[in-house]
Amino acid sequence: MTRAPAPARRGRARSAPPVPPDVLGPVIRVVVRTAAMTAGSLRRSPRRSRPHATLLASTTPRDNVTATFEIIEQNGDKDAANGLYALAEGHAGYLTPRGAAEAGIARSTLSHHVRPGGRLVHVARGLYRLRDFPSSPHEHIVAGWLRTPPSADAVVSHESALELHDLSDLIADQVHVTVPRAQRRKPIEGVVIHPTTFPITKRNRRDVLGIPVTTVDRTIIDVLRSMGMTEQVEAAVAEALRRGLTTKRRLRTTAAAFPHTVQRQIAELTR
Repeated sequence: MTRAPAPARRGRARSAPPVPPDVLGPVIRVVVRTAAMTAGSLRRSPRRSRPHATLLASTTPRDNVTATFEIIEQNGDKDAANGLYALAEGHAGYLTPRGAAEAGIARSTLSHHVRPGGRLVHVARGLYRLRDFPSSPHEHIVAGWLRTPPSADAVVSHESALELHDLSDLIADQVHVTVPRAQRRKPIEGVVIHPTTFPITKRNRRDVLGIPVTTVDRTIIDVLRSMGMTEQVEAAVAEALRRGLTTKRRLRTTAAAFPHTVQRQIAELTR
């Protein structure tokens, strides 16, 4: 019987057989020797060489690698600078290592840019500022709040909140923040921490300059509790009512969550 031909195998075509080492080795040596001789002749006789040949001779592979790394470094530095600006722009030009890390910026980048003439200025422990960022009247409050740890849930309050709401002509020497009483925090230079058992809910806070600040109603009550019935409090209430920042009813409603003394004082201020 005649045997049927075997079916053709499917798949990729066979690759060419490898070149034997005893043949490939001499070829490589000849190519390398020729390239070296050509480069040497270009360097020795730049006058007889053509302009493009001189350029090729002066631009060695090592120069190309160095130039490439310089470009990468410049681009990386530009990207880091853009990241620093984007991070600090919302906080009056200030940033912290924690915030930088959350944004994907390494601490080594901060150390690099804080050098003399760099993009950053080391203001205090754990606080940096963009050197060329425009200054603002209330940036010291932003800087003070940034120095509080995020776990403290600090909210700018009291005299500092009055200043941000433009309800006081006085500028406090220190930044005032309020935290839950359960939070035990170490003292921070330049920051007055007011622990409270009356939680600052979302209804009693708002964002100003990218940081949490007590509302006008809560601010007036906090200042009233800490300072008493002073001319500054009376002026703040009158100004807030005149500008429509709050109402008498809203003040009384907010005071209802506090002791009777506060309720009575608010009632007198809103008669």
